[in-house]
Amino acid sequence: MADGADRVTGPVPPSEVWPAVVEADARFREAVLRIPRGELQATLGWALGDFASRPTALRILGSADPSLTVSVLPALEPFLLVSHSALVECRALVLRLPPAERTACFDRLTARVIADTGSDDEAYRRLAELLRSAGASGALAVLLAAASTSDEAVLREVADDFA
Repeated sequence: MADGADRVTGPVPPSEVWPAVVEADARFREAVLRIPRGELQATLGWALGDFASRPTALRILGSADPSLTVSVLPALEPFLLVSHSALVECRALVLRLPPAERTACFDRLTARVIADTGSDDEAYRRLAELLRSAGASGALAVLLAAASTSDEAVLREVADDFA
């Protein structure tokens, strides 16, 4: 260990591949900057809806100012209500929004889930998880009140689980 070979940081690079990773990241950032400013919002909105492009869109949004996320919230919101590989990233994007925008998003999602008769227990559960983790007690109370009075046992179960 004296030569630094067993340490995570130090004089020995972690991999011979690392320089290629750094170069690819630099090319990625340069390519993002070449997207015309007036097209970025529409491009990201489209990319969020495209399965293959979604991880790239989430990466861009994760490193951008939260105002860019606000501009594409309608495209991002559906991904907050289902389980998928990028659920944690989608939630993180919303949690870094300014408080007023975050509250508006939560209120809008809560109203949408309650109003949509096709909303299933997964949508209620994913939204309840998000609201609880964000400390959005008002929206969570509204969601759970609706779930607790539902004719569907699976929705009442969500209310019980989060009560």
